[in-house]
Amino acid sequence: MFRGEWEKAIEALQHHLAMPQAVWRDERCASMRYIARCLRHWGREDEAALWLHRAIAEAPHLREPYLEFADLLYQQKDWCGIVFMVNRALTITERPRTYICEAYAWGSLPYDLLAIAYYHIGSIPRAAENARRAAALAPSDTRLQNNLALLERMEKEPVS
Repeated sequence: MFRGEWEKAIEALQHHLAMPQAVWRDERCASMRYIARCLRHWGREDEAALWLHRAIAEAPHLREPYLEFADLLYQQKDWCGIVFMVNRALTITERPRTYICEAYAWGSLPYDLLAIAYYHIGSIPRAAENARRAAALAPSDTRLQNNLALLERMEKEPVS
């Protein structure tokens, strides 16, 4: 997968999932997420969504499958879907101490996605609140800082 060999990666990941000893749910979830990533590279978003649903069902206690689904929904401009998936991810407050845990799930990404989704829904106060959280977690990220400044200006402007 990391070399862009999508077909070989899917075969290997499906082989992993079929192994009788492959019972650790976190790892099975990761394999399902990786299959979805491969499918997305081919533009097969519907199939990727099915694998992400499976990943969530396999390990609902992990943030990663919800956030990967939210990223898919971002590409599809499904703003309400993003809000649902990210808020579900944020209910998970204990970070696992395993190699399966990915940094993006515990950084600025969840709040960045929420800020963008709330902006598109028209909820500027919620967008600004989440942009503040994202910017606080990534103070050197210029895009996040610029988004925050824009949303704070919009928050202060009277609605006409």
